[in-house]
Amino acid sequence: MTPPPQQQRRKRMPVWAMATVVVAAIVGLGGTSLQVTGVARLFSASAAYDSAAGLRNATASVLDAAISETRTAADEASTVLEATDIAADGQLQGFVGDAELEALITARDELAAVMPALETTDSPPAQLLPGDKPREADALEAEATALEEEAAAFDDRAEELEEATDAAIAASETAVDAGIALLATAPPIAQRISDENPSAANGPRIDYRFYLEELERVQGVWDQATAQTLVQFASSAVALRQSHADEEAQKAGPLYQARKDVEAFARSIAGGVLLDFDWAPIVNGFGTGGSLGGTATWNTGHGGFSTITLSDSTAELWYSDPRTQALVAHEVGHSITSKCYDLYSETFGEQDEVWATAWALGMGYTADGNGVSLYGMPSQELIEASKQCR
Repeated sequence: MTPPPQQQRRKRMPVWAMATVVVAAIVGLGGTSLQVTGVARLFSASAAYDSAAGLRNATASVLDAAISETRTAADEASTVLEATDIAADGQLQGFVGDAELEALITARDELAAVMPALETTDSPPAQLLPGDKPREADALEAEATALEEEAAAFDDRAEELEEATDAAIAASETAVDAGIALLATAPPIAQRISDENPSAANGPRIDYRFYLEELERVQGVWDQATAQTLVQFASSAVALRQSHADEEAQKAGPLYQARKDVEAFARSIAGGVLLDFDWAPIVNGFGTGGSLGGTATWNTGHGGFSTITLSDSTAELWYSDPRTQALVAHEVGHSITSKCYDLYSETFGEQDEVWATAWALGMGYTADGNGVSLYGMPSQELIEASKQCR
């Protein structure tokens, strides 16, 4: 009997061994799941950090710009405030419009009130670099939260500075507008002051005229230099008034009104040349026994200025003797040389007395005192030539 074919037999694994394999597989699968979860969290935390860092950097840039703008606004506001302080300290009263000065003072106070909000010790925040971030998920998440809080704080601070800057800019603009409006009131008042003080001496009047011209030149501008010019103008106006008072005191006495009228007449024909006047009993050897004496200097600087000295007899006889006007016209002829020097030097050969006599004749003053009796009659040609100078 042939035996049956030998059957293959599967080797049986012990139960404990099988259990070990299953457990090992389960443990292996569980380890893989934990590793995937950890990577996902790290990736998520890193992305959150990157987002927070980007927000923080962007907000830092906004704060940086706000700090810069605030400091610029503070500098400009400080400059405007200093200009208004210069103009609002009481020196301008009476030399500018009262309402405009009051408006400037109000604007100055409002600007001063916003200045403390511009004071900042903030330093521009540094930008975070990509390599700065932590490597652990917990640290990334914590740092992301901190960065978001920092970004919010930067945003709040930037908003505060922007509001302070806007307020300062608005207050500065109001102060500048008030300063410009104040400046515009000075020239008309200045002309009135000049008219009210005709006796002021040439020196103070030249200074006054200079600062008035400066005021007219800087119209429409308000800054420290302009405000200082306005104050200097006011100071020159004070000096002008004082000079006028001093000169008026010198003219005081019985001949006061006649002296004023003589001076007004001389200025009326002097073609804008500035005239000073001195009075004395004897001038150039004349002044008694019905005689009249006068001298004059001239200077081409500052548009022309002169000092005329007249004998008291000129005032005594002013209303009754036509010689007095002829004499004054002759002396003004000397004074006006400063205005027409080329004509005087080229046509008259710098002959002072010929020029002054011809000029008085050309103005129509033919009475004795015009210079003819002392210096002779100029030619008609020279008389006609003198008429070019008025």
